[in-house]
Parts: sequence; C-alpha cells; structure tokens
Amino acid sequence: MRKIFSGIMFVIIFFACFDANAFHFESYKWGETVLEVKDHLQISGKKILSESSSGIEYEDTLFGAGCKVYLYFTSGFDGQLAMIGVRWSDNFAGEKVKAALIEKYGRPLQPNDYTEKYIWLGEEDKNEIRLDYDDSQVKLYYLGGRFYKEFEKKNEEKPAGELSEI
Repeated sequence: MRKIFSGIMFVIIFFACFDANAFHFESYKWGETVLEVKDHLQISGKKILSESSSGIEYEDTLFGAGCKVYLYFTSGFDGQLAMIGVRWSDNFAGEKVKAALIEKYGRPLQPNDYTEKYIWLGEEDKNEIRLDYDDSQVKLYYLGGRFYKEFEKKNEEKPAGELSEI
C-alpha cells in the first residue's frame, strides 16, 4: 500500500513539474479545439474581433498596453491550438515583455546582437517563444511544439514571423 501511494505521488509530482515548465500563454493549452478556445474566451469576457479558417483574433491589454491576440489552429474550424501571436503597436511593451519572460523562463537566445529578437526554447515537445520588437511594434509568438509543426506544414509558404493577421 505504501509503495502504491509513493508511486502515485511520484507520478503526480512529475507531471506537475513537467507542466510548470511548459510554454503557455495565459491558460490556453496546446491542442485545445476551436470550441474549447471559444468557450475560454467567452468565460474570460473576451470579444472575438474576427474569425477565419486559420484562427481567431481578439483585443486585450497586456503589460499595460493594448494589443491584439491571434490564435492559430492546425486545420481550420476543427483544428487544434498550434500557435499564439500577440502584437502591440506600443513599442515600450517590448522591454516589459522581455523582462517578464526572462523572469519566468530564464535567459533567451539572441541570434543577432544588433536586433531585439529573442528566442526561448522549451525542453518538452519542442515548444518555443519568439519575441521581436523595434521602433514600430512588438511581436510575441508562442509555438506549440508538435501542434505547431502540423500548422507549419499546412502553411509552409508563411514563416511564423510573417504570418498574416487573421
């Protein structure tokens, strides 16, 4: 009985730690269906601005600045959440976002020292966060591992940094 209890506790703690390091935006989970995401938006009082076969767009305020959030799915209206994009037209949000991500996920990779582009790589399921900002806007992308890979195959001609708005 004691071994069973210890084994169950180990599994619970293991998965709790595993999930704690996952790259999630708010309370969305990779692989959620369009309907699950819409329910989440309705519960949180978010109003959908537009919806297409590739995703959903809504407005929000994050880090004290207004932004647009884009939720991308693997295959249209029956797809699974694969990527989240957030865009601010207020470039002052960039440093705030970067500081919050460093605090939560540690130091990022910076492919080029002369640009404000940063990448955080997740350990599990190849999740990734990309932050890019300049004088005109701030772009933040959460890429959902295997779900993003499926999304990427569907949209091979549009790299993540250049996806059109929904």
